[in-house]
Amino acid sequence: MANHGGAAPTGGPMIAKALKESGSQLRPLHLLTDPPLQGFPGLGMLFTKLGAVPDHADNVHRLLFDERQLVLAVPERAQARGKPGGERLGVRSFERGAIVQAAVRAGTPIVPIAVLGAQEASPLFGRIDPLRRLARLPRVPLSTGFPLPAKFRIRFLAPVGTSALGRTASDGAAVQALAEQVRSMIQANLLQMTAERRNVWLG
Repeated sequence: MANHGGAAPTGGPMIAKALKESGSQLRPLHLLTDPPLQGFPGLGMLFTKLGAVPDHADNVHRLLFDERQLVLAVPERAQARGKPGGERLGVRSFERGAIVQAAVRAGTPIVPIAVLGAQEASPLFGRIDPLRRLARLPRVPLSTGFPLPAKFRIRFLAPVGTSALGRTASDGAAVQALAEQVRSMIQANLLQMTAERRNVWLG
């Protein structure tokens, strides 16, 4: 589970690249995406080729429990694409605990991932809601047409076990507490990485 940064979803591909280059990835990585994003012309096919799957409970359970695959989720979801500049480093509360609940049911640990650099690589300048309404598309963030050359830093944190909650995941408060624990870990490390960074473009 990683934080969302910037107007464009650049963090996911960078995490996938980091895993591949580390040589430690023994299973395919599947990136969960909002179902509406699959409807963008050209983007849906690109996401699918990159291993993306729509963020649906059945998909998540199949990947985690039945196939024991690696799944990358960005639980801040759509709300994070509208972060103002002053809040770009803040990790907002997860919109829903479904991905945490799915991990609990599957008995799989959660690996928090702090991503720094996506915020500057695709800064949010505004929204083009009139175009969205005319084309019947999801909310479209207005950013640069191409990623800026910001230096990415990715920190994989210690896995958080889920077995203590059992596989029923019936306790909503416990699931939400676990989600908040993961969010807090990502937030603390993101702020630490920012303090240690010397330059946005050089790292």
